Amino acid sequence: MQTSQLDHAASDKPTDEVEALPEPLELVVADVFKLYTVRNLDDLAQVLHRRYREDATFIDPTLAARPRSSVGLQFFALQKLFSDVRISNVRIGQPEVHQTKGQQPRLLEVVVHAQQDYQWSRTNHISRQIFPEHTCLQVTTALLLDPRTAQVVSHTDTWDDKSFKLPMAWRRLNNFSTNLVYRCLGWRSALLRAEQKCAEAEAGSSDQGSGAKKGSTLGTLG
Repeated sequence: MQTSQLDHAASDKPTDEVEALPEPLELVVADVFKLYTVRNLDDLAQVLHRRYREDATFIDPTLAARPRSSVGLQFFALQKLFSDVRISNVRIGQPEVHQTKGQQPRLLEVVVHAQQDYQWSRTNHISRQIFPEHTCLQVTTALLLDPRTAQVVSHTDTWDDKSFKLPMAWRRLNNFSTNLVYRCLGWRSALLRAEQKCAEAEAGSSDQGSGAKKGSTLGTLG
């Protein structure tokens, strides 16, 4: 698995939202692309828990997934379908402010262009007859980020082959049907357990930090 260095396209002065991000934009984008390349469930759950909001959506030409647990299942399926995924030629466009309705806080919109090379898992004679060795796509990824947390609210992939795109109703149906299959395979339960471990580890780390801060304060008072 290899991810190329992330390069910004030529841009003007960063917006206030970019400057307000608690983490560098390059790190956010790198985390997003880890979802494609990670090879085990624990790593996938860590990225999801850290980088995607609980109500996040993921859309590509074949499916539309929501919330985060459903998004995670679709990326977990990549680990089963492909033996390797490589991301290269990553270019981050100029971030823009995305206006939201009502009193909701503004979001940061980032468009990223990259090449994605998928190596199919052809483990038996039938799969070798059906699937090619690899598939290479030029992908445009549009991200909506919450600038307060640097978490992904919406993730939309568009492929270079624009002729292949299911109607949105069919994409939702595809997500629903594949999720049923993944539940039967036990993937959803496994992913939820992995996410729970992440939440518990985060809570434990937060408690330790609070305890250390309290101890430091007491020591100063003493």
